[in-house]
Amino acid sequence: MVYTIGVVGFGTLGKQITELFIKKKFKLVIITRNPQKVNNFLNRLTRKPKDKIKVSTYFRELHSCDIIIECVEERLKTKQRIFKKIEKNIRKQAIICSNTSSFSIEKIAKFCKNKGNIAGLHFSNPATKMSFIEIAYIKNTSKGTLKKLIFLSKKIDKQPIIVKDSPGFIFNKIMFAMLNQAAKVYERKLAKREEIDVVMMRGANHPAGPLRIIDYVGVDVTLNILQNLYKGLHDPVYRPAKILSEMKKAGKLGKKTGEGFYKYTDGGII
Repeated sequence: MVYTIGVVGFGTLGKQITELFIKKKFKLVIITRNPQKVNNFLNRLTRKPKDKIKVSTYFRELHSCDIIIECVEERLKTKQRIFKKIEKNIRKQAIICSNTSSFSIEKIAKFCKNKGNIAGLHFSNPATKMSFIEIAYIKNTSKGTLKKLIFLSKKIDKQPIIVKDSPGFIFNKIMFAMLNQAAKVYERKLAKREEIDVVMMRGANHPAGPLRIIDYVGVDVTLNILQNLYKGLHDPVYRPAKILSEMKKAGKLGKKTGEGFYKYTDGGII
């Protein structure tokens, strides 16, 4: 079985997911508000089977897809609206997934009718390198849907991790609690930024320190995810460190702006 994959949204994760499926030679339909941005990206790839890729602004093009992955901005109302629009334009047996980082699938799919074909499919950043996928099921998700998503995960060389629907699933629940605590340690001046990162790299064998990860993910993105997790889980561990809001206001968003917890140049950290 070879599936045709729909990707809705072309931000950081949408781009990475697209690249991943291109490498695995899947047929793709990409829905975006900015087709030129997608075409520019595709033109930079060395291997791009154009006959297998369709780029469009029209949701009706998703009708040929077997599995659709929503990757739009992390705003609940936006995702709900997109899910409803996807459902109106696909075949009845097609599966709709969300790559959400911080919302429950149940809430995202609130206005959908065919909930047996709905699940979470969370690719962690960077999607091309991380070796697992979280598959989140809601109470209505069918066994057939889970079976297809497990099969898909293995086809792209990812280990499927089956989780019950909940904001943040497993990975982000743990990861963003750690990132937030690291920011709070730095905020309280308990250690220098390098020491905070090194202690987790040496002590927990992490490939990168938490403050470097925040810079890579984006201070604004980290703050948004923490706010959503705090609102959804009501757990004080996710109440964002004040320094994250201060950095966002100052425009220090991490690597993408040249400064976050660290300063960056084209040559790396300074």
